Amino acid sequence: MRGHGLTATDNDMDFSKETMSEDIIAIWEHMFGGSSDSGKSDDVAGVGQRTAAQEGLSDAAACDADPRRSDTGPIEHAEGKLEAVTATATGVQRSNALPAEGPPAGILVGHSMGGGLAVWAAATKRIKRLEGVVVIDVVEGTALAALPHMMNVLAGRPSSFPSLEEAVAWAVRSGMSRNKEAAAVSMPSQLVPQPNGADVADTERIQQHWIWRTPLELSRPYWEGWYTGLSDAFLQLPCPKALLLAGTDRLDRILTIGQMQGKFQLILMPTAGHAIHEDEPERASEHLIGFLRRFRVGEPPLQFPRAPTGVRPVVPVVAGPVLGGSGGPK
Repeated sequence: MRGHGLTATDNDMDFSKETMSEDIIAIWEHMFGGSSDSGKSDDVAGVGQRTAAQEGLSDAAACDADPRRSDTGPIEHAEGKLEAVTATATGVQRSNALPAEGPPAGILVGHSMGGGLAVWAAATKRIKRLEGVVVIDVVEGTALAALPHMMNVLAGRPSSFPSLEEAVAWAVRSGMSRNKEAAAVSMPSQLVPQPNGADVADTERIQQHWIWRTPLELSRPYWEGWYTGLSDAFLQLPCPKALLLAGTDRLDRILTIGQMQGKFQLILMPTAGHAIHEDEPERASEHLIGFLRRFRVGEPPLQFPRAPTGVRPVVPVVAGPVLGGSGGPK
């Protein structure tokens, strides 16, 4: 996704929920295959596609080279895989070969702002075989209430670090993460090296400083869009849902009502901070595994026995005495 790790895009500063949801869908398609809306897959990123023209083949040559297909249609390979083929004006587009049974079942898990993006991506209903969404410590009401203070929070962060070790130590001291081992994994991907005195020719001898990978201040125009309407969107997802929180005080009114109605699984981890999955990774993993098992993600639906045709089902009878009106037990 843009703004993360080594990812580079045409516009790294477009942090709208729509664009970043497209990033999630494109990554999912690249890893597991096409989305449920085949018409959208070409518009997302053209992930894993090439044209016959790029391979030095014309449309006619591509058709002649494989007698199993016409101008448009699937090719079935001996190993049981399908390769989608579509004739276009520029050539023949072929997607990466996929297993005949299609992409595997999966769930989306997101933390904080990433949890919101997981909801928005799932709400498009374009991720094929999405069987669950797990959101970690983000709620619309509390997130919107905290936005006016976010610029002060960002201003309180160091602008650079002399080393990755110092960055990890700061993350633990500041409470950003309570687990040094986890911070050693998560912090480096949020930073990029920048040498001091870049105008000096021999930059290899210059001590490097590490600066933030993404200037979050520039994402401010998108903050409200990330969270406005998030609770309703979460509750309306048709798949199983879970919300991991560090405390019930973070629930807003909509989610409180939804939780009382049993619309999602609420998991509390009160001894963790905001970065729940980093502070207590073992317990968080156990809860995720429990979610997969509880909702049988990737497993066939349960088959309940039914009475044969023409046979009336047996109605269970309550054992014990039956109380009458005023005559007592009968």
